[in-house]
Amino acid sequence: MRFLFAFLISLFPHMALADWAFDAPGRILSHSAMSCGQVSHGRYCLELGCVEGGDLMFHLNALEHSTISEANKIRLNLSVSRQLLPAIEFLLAGEVGLFFAPFEERHLPGLDRLKAGSRAEAIFWMGPVLKGAKGPVSLRGSSKAIDAALAACPLPDFAARDLERRTRDDPQAAVRLEMAEQCRDAGTTPGAPQEGFVTEVDADGIPPIDLLVNHGAVPCLNAPSLVCGSAGCLHSLWIGQDNGRYVRVLRSNIHGLSADGSGQITLNLHGGACGLVGAEPCAKRFQVFSDRLELLE
Repeated sequence: MRFLFAFLISLFPHMALADWAFDAPGRILSHSAMSCGQVSHGRYCLELGCVEGGDLMFHLNALEHSTISEANKIRLNLSVSRQLLPAIEFLLAGEVGLFFAPFEERHLPGLDRLKAGSRAEAIFWMGPVLKGAKGPVSLRGSSKAIDAALAACPLPDFAARDLERRTRDDPQAAVRLEMAEQCRDAGTTPGAPQEGFVTEVDADGIPPIDLLVNHGAVPCLNAPSLVCGSAGCLHSLWIGQDNGRYVRVLRSNIHGLSADGSGQITLNLHGGACGLVGAEPCAKRFQVFSDRLELLE
């Protein structure tokens, strides 16, 4: 279907900026609202839909050999009437030029803006090459097509998906992998973990033991302060579960964390978190649960 639609566009160049349609020819998903457009780096079709039995998701199809089709991951922003919608994070789906992205809860308000907007623009980000590559997006037919996709495709269970994303068997390995990716994006490589990378803490007052991981203790070569600043270094707090896994309940820049085993913790934060000057001390206390933190007044 992808190549058929690309062929049709080559015959009719005006289709490069196509109105929205539901289940249009050339779609990849079983049920989808689709619109096609063009930026300086290539033509594409954007879909919002699902496969049979699946949840709502995004799909991006690069219609010809181009800089877009050569990417492994793409960040796409849609600007509607000069208001930027939350980014859609696409990953390569196995075949060159085909990308999928999960539909997130943060995308919901943007659908109403797409349906009601008067004009839109696509902005592609793929490292320095595609940085800021822009092109117009038609909004004609968007309301009807998007409503049809929503009727045909169930929304994901956002809470369950969020919990699974925050659950890991090995938090240390997960953080090292994340830092390696951030270092590569910064054009460098990660060094070996330094002292203070992982600290055992009893954050929730319940066995098994919990872990505080300092992301800044995995420095990038030539960029040692990539995740550290005036608010401290990026840390994540992982609560041990009975099944041997860990759930991340905190991912933030902090100056420190203290726990006394009571099920409550104190975070030392940038002064701005307390409405103070950055250098002034700021401490906030939280109740710790197995899958979340709650701020105590």
